[in-house]
Order: sequence, then structure tokens, then C-alpha cells
Amino acid sequence: MARQVADPVRIEKVLSVVRATRPLPDPDGGIYFASNAAGKAQVFQQPAPGAAPLRVVESETRMVPHTHTPGGLLVRADRDGDEIWQVGLITDTGYRQLTTDPMAIHRSVTLHPDGRRAGLSWNPGGQANLVLGELDLASGAMTPWAEPGGFWEWAAWSPDGRRAAVVKLMGTPTEAYVLDRHGGLRRLLPDAVRTHPVEWLEAGILAVTDLSSASRSSTRTCRTRWRAGSSPRTTTSRAQPWTPMASRPRWW
Repeated sequence: MARQVADPVRIEKVLSVVRATRPLPDPDGGIYFASNAAGKAQVFQQPAPGAAPLRVVESETRMVPHTHTPGGLLVRADRDGDEIWQVGLITDTGYRQLTTDPMAIHRSVTLHPDGRRAGLSWNPGGQANLVLGELDLASGAMTPWAEPGGFWEWAAWSPDGRRAAVVKLMGTPTEAYVLDRHGGLRRLLPDAVRTHPVEWLEAGILAVTDLSSASRSSTRTCRTRWRAGSSPRTTTSRAQPWTPMASRPRWW
């Protein structure tokens, strides 16, 4: 915050606000978070309550923590505020970028159950359509699963890591699908206007959705069980009233 003083070319600084966002618990009892204390978003670690936060790595770009992996802390970073957010790893030796495509935005990055790869959507070369696939965290190799066209996000891995729940974003309408490694897509709850968010639990697929095309003012929680060689079985229960809002897909 600033105010203009008598000299019209001089601005007096009266208040500086430091933000701390995106808290990520540390397995050792501390916490990682992003803060602009250094002038732009950087990753800090507070090892214990009341301890002084430590800057994890000094970066010229904005950087925020995402999740823990066996190979290090997975983070997202852009370059000079260009909003092209991409993932990288912070290890004991520093920061390692996990991309060779400077124009691709990495969206909905979701760690695989084995911790060695991540599912995500990205737009190679900055193209309009998003690709669904996986990223090897050791090599940085990107393996496409499908390119169905439009805006998509990787919602969840199946517990065995062989399939994924993915969502097509179209403003208020959203469609949820089960995706297999060979690009096959099977629609979940085709009568619903909005099915989002989606999680894949041991008991089945859990989704928040409206199931009435006549009224979109309520939601239902849907659990779908998938078994090899059989059709899905779905049960629903009513949740609290909800009014959908058109929203622009978020990149990070």
C-alpha cells in the first residue's frame, strides 16, 4: 500500500503485505508454503511451529509447492510471470525442470500411486487442445494417453494406477470419464450436466454431480463401482443445495 505525498513524482510506501499460500505439510512435522517475502512467490519451509521459515531454493521465477514425491518436492514454476506453469523437482542438489517444451502448460498434475510419475493435461507447443497423459518424474518423459480435443483435467488415478478419472471442462457443464492407457474414454453419469470434482477411492469413484436436467440447484454424491468385464453400478445420495457458476478453467 502506498500514498502520494506533496511531491507528485514521489510515492511514499506506508505498508507492505507479505502473503503465504499453498501450505503443504512436511512428513517430518514442518510445513512448506509459497510466499512473496522475497518479492515474488518462492517456496519456503518452516521446520516447526514458531521456527523461522527457510527459503528452500532461490529462483528467478515464481515457484509454488505442489506435492511430495520419493525423488523430491514437486513444484510448479513459470517464467517472468508468463503464466506458463510447469512442474519441476527440488532435491538435495537444487531445482530440476521437468520439461523440454517451454510453451506447454502443465495442468491438474496428479501423483501416481507409485510416486514415480504423475498424470496431467498439457498443451504441446502452446496449442489450444490439451493432451491427457503421464509424466515420468525421473526422466521428464511425457507419454500421451489421449488427445480428445478441448479443455481437460486429470482428476484422479485408479487405486491400481492403470486407469484415470478425467474431466472435460466446458464452463458450467463438465463431463467425467474413465480413461485407459490406450486412449479409451467411457462417460460417467451421461445424464448429468456437471460432474465435478471426481475422486477414485478403493470403494469406487466418488463424484459431486447434479443428476436432474430440469433443475441444477442441487447436487448428489455419486459412487460408481467398476469391475472388469461388467457395467458400472452407481448409487447416489443427495447433498446440500448448490448453484453452478460458469468458471474459466484455472491453469494452476
